[in-house]
Amino acid sequence: FQKNFKAQMYIPETMFYFPETKKFMSPTGILTRYGYPPNNLMDNDGLYVRFMDIGGAKSGIGKVKKVKAVPSHESSDDFTLSLTIDELPSASFELHKELTGYNALTGFQTILEYLNEESVEEIKEGMVTSFDEDMEVDEVEVKNATADDFGKKPLVVDAKFTSENFIKKAGNNYLINIGKMIGPQAEMYSEEERQLPVSNGYNREYHRTLIINIPEGYELANLEDLNIDITYDRDGEKDLGFTSSYTLDGDVLTVKVDEWYTRIEYAVEDYPKFEEVLNAAADFNKLTVLLKKK
Repeated sequence: FQKNFKAQMYIPETMFYFPETKKFMSPTGILTRYGYPPNNLMDNDGLYVRFMDIGGAKSGIGKVKKVKAVPSHESSDDFTLSLTIDELPSASFELHKELTGYNALTGFQTILEYLNEESVEEIKEGMVTSFDEDMEVDEVEVKNATADDFGKKPLVVDAKFTSENFIKKAGNNYLINIGKMIGPQAEMYSEEERQLPVSNGYNREYHRTLIINIPEGYELANLEDLNIDITYDRDGEKDLGFTSSYTLDGDVLTVKVDEWYTRIEYAVEDYPKFEEVLNAAADFNKLTVLLKKK
């Protein structure tokens, strides 16, 4: 956007701006809604035009300003996943998941009601089987799955499933892959120097609660490995980070995992921080805890 050189080629897209709420809407973005225009138009320069009536003649006055990105807390992916051991190594799971903002858009909240039944069932199961492709899905229920719900209510997924891929036998003991409970994670390891900034699509946050119900006669070991704290601030506010911590209350282990990215673009000099946070999630994904007899 060359703001000092006037040319229409720099303003190919039009959005409505609502000054009272400071939100945008794309009139032609059929898959987006008020407050969440196409994310590629955000975090950019834009020509703001205010229309005025001067002596009966209407005219537009323009000013170039930043099109601010939607804050990370408005596009959140939150879930609670509870693991109960039925008969080792089999485990049953209960999932409660809530998606808001752009995360809900990628979850098809605005179009689910217009799809055929087969496509809807495929999407619903896909929201669950991302944890384990070989799982046996017992039930899936999706709530607030209409276009009218977007921006007002989160897209909610409740599911129950069983799997034998989270627990492995290790001699007389068992290993529980608790890291796998946050779902697959990308990792970025490169020996070459980064040349281009990172484009993050949209600002986002993830909040996960993982619960393991310990069977009678067993206990968990090496829990300290679950404590991770990698965070970075920018101008006194949180910028990006990954944290995890646990509490043990009787026979119930609860692990809190949070991850956030508050900028769409991270400059080359900030790439090491971005890489460290992203890889922290990937490293957590590989963590196991030892289940042993008391």
